[in-house]
Amino acid sequence: MSTEPSASPEITGGELLVRCLASEGVKILFGLPCPEIEPILAALEPNGLRFVPIRHEAAAVHMAEGVYKTTGQVAAVIGNPGPGSANLVPGVVTALHEGVPVVVITAQHRLGVVYPAPPSTFQGQDQIDLFKPAVKWGAPIHVWDRIPDIMRIAFREMWSGRPGPVHIEMPMTVIYQPGSPAAAPIWQPRQSRAAQPQASREQLEQAAQMLTAAERPVLFAGTGVDRSAANDTLLDVAELLGCPVITTMSGRSAMPTDHPARVYGFGPGADVVRKEADVMLVVGSRMGNLELPYDKYWGPAGKHRIIQIDIDARNIAVTRPVELGIVADARTTLEAL
Repeated sequence: MSTEPSASPEITGGELLVRCLASEGVKILFGLPCPEIEPILAALEPNGLRFVPIRHEAAAVHMAEGVYKTTGQVAAVIGNPGPGSANLVPGVVTALHEGVPVVVITAQHRLGVVYPAPPSTFQGQDQIDLFKPAVKWGAPIHVWDRIPDIMRIAFREMWSGRPGPVHIEMPMTVIYQPGSPAAAPIWQPRQSRAAQPQASREQLEQAAQMLTAAERPVLFAGTGVDRSAANDTLLDVAELLGCPVITTMSGRSAMPTDHPARVYGFGPGADVVRKEADVMLVVGSRMGNLELPYDKYWGPAGKHRIIQIDIDARNIAVTRPVELGIVADARTTLEAL
């Protein structure tokens, strides 16, 4: 009798993809079934994922957005070749503008009948180009043993800077193709990307000195507070400083609406607070044109000494000059302050 260990049972590309999703903590896949994705659907339950059927693909993305905003968990959506995948786009565009991470998977016909698709191909569609302007990053998977590699890249891009949707396309031939899991190892998230950037000691000391010396400090909270689970820490800082907090339009959930320190951001009270502030701590907000429509609501540019904390360097000093820009996670930075 042979004592050599038996080879690992082969699995489909669809199951390998599902195992990659499971390793990243994805628990829900929204979409509609079709023959091209049957191996994916068959692998969901054994790997701890739930399939949630929908009536329209755009709603699938909105549901995934809701999962993330309420639980902090990333969900995945899947589209069938052609119009099914195209229907995802309106929801994906919304997720991109909202900074919501979503894994967008599109199935594709076998490569011999697409790219380019002749008139004989049923609902042939160039889905890679279709999704390019709607996602942070996207790529096809044409080789079975590259599935974990490309999924690692996708999640790295999704979490780099401001989160957002990423797009993966798989032709049905790769989804159905069998292979040995040993040939395509899956890494854990901590092995495949670095931690979020952190504020330096010098930046923290400078921010603390500016805030403690301020006569009329104010906190300005955006969606980044909610997304980094910095809500309680934001309140601690506000109570420590004894200052008001203004939330952005999309960051309304950053603090309770009935908190005594909260000032409604789009009323005359907030106009007074903004104009009279001498130091402003902006956390998780780009200070976009909805929050900063006209100088008359803020006073002249350069009037405030602004400290801006954001996870994405591209969001620093977009509409107002800042005295201190900190590219870092909101929660850990506020905790350190």
